[in-house]
Amino acid sequence: MSNKKKIKAKKVNNPTKSSKKTNVWKARIWPAILFWLKTWVSNDYCVEGRKKKWYAPVGIAILSVIIALIPFTVTSFTQSGGAILNSPTYGLNTALADFSRDLEAKGVELVVKDGELVNEGTSWDEAYEGNAWRPVYLHSYTHTVVDIPTVETSNSSSVIIDEKPPVAETVTTVDFAVYYLGNDVQYTAQEFAVQVVLDRATSGNENYNLKTTSFMVLSKEAYVIYLRPNYDGENSNAVRGSATGEWNNPSLEGLSLGKIAVRDFEGGAYPVSYEDNPREYVTEVSATWQKVFTEAAYYTLLISGFTWIGIYAAIFVALTFILGLTVFLMTRGKRNPFNSYTFWDGQKIAYWASFSPSVLAMIASFLIPAWGILFYIFLFGMRIMWMSMKSLRPTYNA
Repeated sequence: MSNKKKIKAKKVNNPTKSSKKTNVWKARIWPAILFWLKTWVSNDYCVEGRKKKWYAPVGIAILSVIIALIPFTVTSFTQSGGAILNSPTYGLNTALADFSRDLEAKGVELVVKDGELVNEGTSWDEAYEGNAWRPVYLHSYTHTVVDIPTVETSNSSSVIIDEKPPVAETVTTVDFAVYYLGNDVQYTAQEFAVQVVLDRATSGNENYNLKTTSFMVLSKEAYVIYLRPNYDGENSNAVRGSATGEWNNPSLEGLSLGKIAVRDFEGGAYPVSYEDNPREYVTEVSATWQKVFTEAAYYTLLISGFTWIGIYAAIFVALTFILGLTVFLMTRGKRNPFNSYTFWDGQKIAYWASFSPSVLAMIASFLIPAWGILFYIFLFGMRIMWMSMKSLRPTYNA
């Protein structure tokens, strides 16, 4: 028998998985990232982006809208109904503490039951009738006003001011009012505040100035507070803050506004009493009211936040579409060298151009929130205008 030699097969060096990943990174991923980075500042690269697959520019446009919405999202979902008790309160914290104490003392039970604020115990109308044109709780304080009367006389060369002895006068001022609508279905809390209180010329009470007094309107379903500075003078009727909320939050079930005078939101007793330490007591009761306002406004602010974010998102999406249409229209014309660009090409060019304006608009919106919605519109529009003058301007040879 002939000896058969075993022939060893030559091993072929196959590329490893890591080398394949490296090749994919170098050949596809990194160039795509580099191209995107260049579109941040280069309009020419945005125009070149019309040749890319549709999913890249669409993804960039969606990401840009999301980034532009970040400031509005943060603002909407960090609002709190209890923020009205942040400084300055213009005495609202003290007034609310005294309001709860007065309810407790008079036996007026305003209790949240089945999502409504109902009057149990002593009738609200009986306890607070005769204070103004309708039953209302009025919180007042007394202070001394010193007046120095003067008489001016003049002769041919000068004016002589004759000062008389100062006159001190004790004045009572109402700085907070609370209305409870009860079974009155003619108005909602907001309607009553605007159409009755704010529009009314006088309260019928010489100590109660409707133009300078903070007030709260309680209805069965909701409440509204208007905070005002409580002084006479220019812009004295200005509203410094407002808050609304509804009683249908399950965490408020069983809450008694009068019992806030003796126990906190969780039902525990306060560490101090009003008689022992009024300042600390007011701080504790104010914290409880702040918690009540926060819980009552939770769903209202949540729904409002989603509503406004949806509105802003629709505006930004429409803006992106319109600017893409603008690019398409700018390239029309029989002799325009860019007239081969389709409607979809115009959209993709605008999508690529949207990212850097969205980042700049986000930063600017955090710095100046009041103008937030304008920044993205302005910056994105400016970039498309800049692109039309630099990268999409037709050039004709003489």
